[in-house]
Amino acid sequence: MKNHGLMIGVVAVCAMLAAVPACSRRTDDAGQDSAKLDACYYRVKNSQRCDSSFQRLMLNPASAAGRQVGLVGYLAPRSGVALLYPDEQSYLNDVVVNAVALEGDLSLLSGKWYKTVRLRAVFHLTDDPIAPWFGVMRGLSVADPVVPLEREDPVVIHEDVSSEGQR
Repeated sequence: MKNHGLMIGVVAVCAMLAAVPACSRRTDDAGQDSAKLDACYYRVKNSQRCDSSFQRLMLNPASAAGRQVGLVGYLAPRSGVALLYPDEQSYLNDVVVNAVALEGDLSLLSGKWYKTVRLRAVFHLTDDPIAPWFGVMRGLSVADPVVPLEREDPVVIHEDVSSEGQR
């Protein structure tokens, strides 16, 4: 009886170990879908101007290279370099690998430091092999502070009627 239980345990462990590599395998379709993901959301088809998010841009930065990209992030300097972080927490925790460096004429940034801003500039992949950020934006054409929305009281769309139906 003891050997029977041991044999079942060994079979179960072997089955689990065999399943682990299968879980990490990607099918050809999954690889093709992620390769097709473009960093840009287009407003005008085939335009060189587009909007993106940090998450989408980090997934496929090469797809945005050479395009005018609109991006929202937290503007702050680090060691003399102007950086756009995904959010203030990334800046406070010094997560520069998620940031984009800003180069060129930065006069539009005056008065906007340490704020969430909307920028538009040409995105380039980092050409400095020791730079910790994943991209560079040059030729800044828009730098607007983001104004938070005013919160309103929620509007009731549906009332809970489940208690009435159970009478």
